[in-house]
Formats: sequence, C-alpha cells, structure tokens
Amino acid sequence: MENVAAAVRPKKTCLRNIQSLFDNGEMADVVFDVGSKKFHAHMFILIVNAPELADYCRSAGSTDKEAMKTVQIDNVEPAIFASLLKYVYGGTIPIHVFTKHAKDIINVADRFGVSALKVAAKGTTLP
Repeated sequence: MENVAAAVRPKKTCLRNIQSLFDNGEMADVVFDVGSKKFHAHMFILIVNAPELADYCRSAGSTDKEAMKTVQIDNVEPAIFASLLKYVYGGTIPIHVFTKHAKDIINVADRFGVSALKVAAKGTTLP
C-alpha cells in the first residue's frame, strides 16, 4: 500500500511551489524597489509569513488598486532584502550568509517583523 501512495505523490510539494514564487512576477501584486534591484512579491505570502512587511506595503506605495503596488525600501542592501524575502517564501539562507551578514539580517528582520529569521540570525552570532 505504501508503494501506491508514493506513486501518486505530487512531484512538487506545496512548499516547493511556494518557493518557486520567490521573485516571480507571475501573479505578483507588489514590487519592492530596493536600491538598484526590484523584487516581485505576493501579498498573500507576506500576510501569512511577514505580517508587518505586509502592513508596510499597505501603507506605502501606489494606491491604484488595479496597478501593481511599488514599495520603496530604503537603507537596506538588496542582497539582505533578498535573503529576507527568500526566508519568507520558505527558502533557506546558507550559513555563510548568516555568519557574514548576521547583523544586517537581524536588523532587517526586526524592522519588518520576521521574528523567526531574527532568532535564527542571532543564533549564528553566538559563540
């Protein structure tokens, strides 16, 4: 019976499907303008995994309901913001990125209320 279940298991899990949306413009309704880089995002992902960032999106950017909302993010390096979004989409951040940029990741995670990422980054800075 176990072999039958394995035969009908989807090739892509729900998590992998969500991860495939990371910086994917398809069905995106938010664009983050971070320095010289733009990142596409989806409000439903932000609402569930980064509610404070979703609230920030609601209060910033264009107000045209039909247009994709563009949200300016200042004082954050694009690579650090990409790490935050990747984490929000269920992705992993390599340990060498944590160790090299822990302080910046902690700051951006704190700023946008992604507390699990903040705790994980703090864990990499402990002796």
